[in-house]
Amino acid sequence: IGDEVEVLIESMEDENGYLVLSYGKAEKAKGWMQLGDSINEGDMVEGRVVKQVKGGFIADVNGIEAFLPMSLSAFKNVSMDHILTRKYSFQVAKLNKARRNLILSRKEVVQKEREQLREKIWVDLQKGQKRSGMVKGITDFGAFIDLGGVDGLLHITDMSWTRINHPSEMLKVGDRVEVLILDFNKAESKVSLGLKQISENPWAHIYDKYPTGTITKGKVVNVMPYGVFVEIEKGIEGLLHSSEITWQKKMVNPQEMFKAGDEVEVQIINVDKDSKRISLSMKQLERNPWLDAGAKYEVGAKVKGKIRGFTDYGAFVELESGLEGMIHISDMSW
Repeated sequence: IGDEVEVLIESMEDENGYLVLSYGKAEKAKGWMQLGDSINEGDMVEGRVVKQVKGGFIADVNGIEAFLPMSLSAFKNVSMDHILTRKYSFQVAKLNKARRNLILSRKEVVQKEREQLREKIWVDLQKGQKRSGMVKGITDFGAFIDLGGVDGLLHITDMSWTRINHPSEMLKVGDRVEVLILDFNKAESKVSLGLKQISENPWAHIYDKYPTGTITKGKVVNVMPYGVFVEIEKGIEGLLHSSEITWQKKMVNPQEMFKAGDEVEVQIINVDKDSKRISLSMKQLERNPWLDAGAKYEVGAKVKGKIRGFTDYGAFVELESGLEGMIHISDMSW
């Protein structure tokens, strides 16, 4: 009580004989008097969104009620609670001073802000720099990361030191991730990113950690007709070739003997750091039975065995030691 306020006279007398006044309309009129002569279409103004209406939003610009169409709001995926708590810059899209009609847009403002941010990112970008970004899209060959106005490509080969079949095994759209700037070209708007490079290369000291002859345990991660890939530690896999599974001369099928997830004990028989290849063996963990075959199975000795297979020219027999011999068809009967 006692405060002085400016009001607008709406009517000199209502049905009860009172003077009709409006504070709200006075504020709007004052706003138009302050801005009406100074603003034009394309100018920038500041204001707050006060409510959502059909087709858009109502914004308050210095007391002037303005309409912000949904299509020009740039409020995609932004909650209403967040929208109402901030002050925004708008561009005057349409202005009718006679009818006191003001239509706003944020599209141009947001676009300009993005361009400014993009330019700042290009200025600040350095090779070897760590940056936080959001996964924008995923393809078979990698993931596109939004660094805040500039998109970079995280190639599948730079995601992990371990072998992955598809980027979706590690990332999904919307994930926030820290990446390393491997290279960039502003003229071509290209940025190459790395994720695995943030952690130490597990192959860096491979010769010290796994010298030839080392016996270790690992987990089967993939089984192929020619052998088994074994992960001996995170980021390091070796190949257990089918020829290194057993001393037996017969062909073995790894897919019948192993499955993903199996734990196996193996010996390191070769390491190639440059090509990131490790050769593994299971049969080297046992003494080669053929070294003792001459002494154990003398010519003329009688032995027992189990028939393992037939061919047109004979039969294969497994002896007690796991060795295989062949009975030729010409030696089966007189």
